[in-house]
Amino acid sequence: SGTLDSTLRIWDFQTAKTVKTLRGHVNKKYCLFSDFVKINNDLHCIVCGSEDGFIYFWDINTKQIVYKLQAHNDVVIAINFLNQNFQATDILTESLTFASGGLQNDNTVKIWQLDSI
Repeated sequence: SGTLDSTLRIWDFQTAKTVKTLRGHVNKKYCLFSDFVKINNDLHCIVCGSEDGFIYFWDINTKQIVYKLQAHNDVVIAINFLNQNFQATDILTESLTFASGGLQNDNTVKIWQLDSI
């Protein structure tokens, strides 16, 4: 879940407790959308926009930011991945495709294609 204290939290729904807290992006005013993506067999990420115009990729296991992308001139309110059902062999031949949306000063939806992180 996104919060208004610039953290993302991963919850255990059975216990209703936070299992991981991720920090590094700016989130104080808007409800930002996040998404999970498997980059390869060793790297699973949670990805979220930020009020500073960047998109952040966190390694779920280490809780570290592994990639930061300058995306928009305003808040990146949403991100969504095209295909999250990659097979291990697909990672080597296909790029990661996703969309992001910027707010008022930017007012755009962008389609991204990343070959590697």
